[in-house]
Amino acid sequence: MAQMKELDTSDHSNLDGVTVTLFENGHAKVEMSGTRPADPSEATGYSVRLGELGQNPGARALDRANARVESLPADEVLAQDGVSTETTTGKTGSGSDTASSSDIGTMDHGGNDGEDNYEGGLWVRSEDSADFTLAITEGWIDWTTSGGEADYVDWLWHATACAPGLADWNIDDAGHSYTDWSGDDVEVKFYGDYYDYASGDDSKRTDSYHRLYAYGNPDGSMDWDTTHWYTGEDASGYRFDAGYFSGYDQHAAGHCCPRTSLQPLEPASGR
Repeated sequence: MAQMKELDTSDHSNLDGVTVTLFENGHAKVEMSGTRPADPSEATGYSVRLGELGQNPGARALDRANARVESLPADEVLAQDGVSTETTTGKTGSGSDTASSSDIGTMDHGGNDGEDNYEGGLWVRSEDSADFTLAITEGWIDWTTSGGEADYVDWLWHATACAPGLADWNIDDAGHSYTDWSGDDVEVKFYGDYYDYASGDDSKRTDSYHRLYAYGNPDGSMDWDTTHWYTGEDASGYRFDAGYFSGYDQHAAGHCCPRTSLQPLEPASGR
């Protein structure tokens, strides 16, 4: 049995939709989608939080569960250089590659008449109830269009697993899974799979899965979709963050840092 909830995104700029799926066994999945403008002023992020799921998975009252989406303050979107990481350690992976049409050859992309060059990225972050980062996956793309059609794209992904407190998250698998630059846009997919055995019960494994989809458009905007879910221990204690950034210099570069300003969810109506 599962309960699906469509959250209201009308108060959040550039966020098109959020769907939360809750399961009786305590698993949860969050899907977000939006559009990064062609000229974004800063990195942007959103957080989905769950509440009132109860403690007994077999008797979980899904109809009373609630969920809320929040726009994150700019300084909490991605960890910045200089933020202390004394209480965390990181395990990282990264990779990059390029794809181009046959007619562009070895030309410098974006440097020829009629060509336009753009870049953008997106990220997914898993956090615990104390706002410590457990895992973060980032994907960045740089694409060129010529005559209204895409003819070049390169990409970079970065995955980080963190060890805040007693938890010790690890990367199970991560990378780039798909690229299509045919037509008038580019499509690039990234993924990160993470796990931990120490989140409350050493006999149980908790997994967090990130899926990131970036679509670079001819006008420089970037449509994006993310899917983020937990299996294993009760997901009600975790948080689901996602968002976008513009230049590569805005990415988190593997930081494992806590956030502290989000407020707790109010009890669901009728409880």
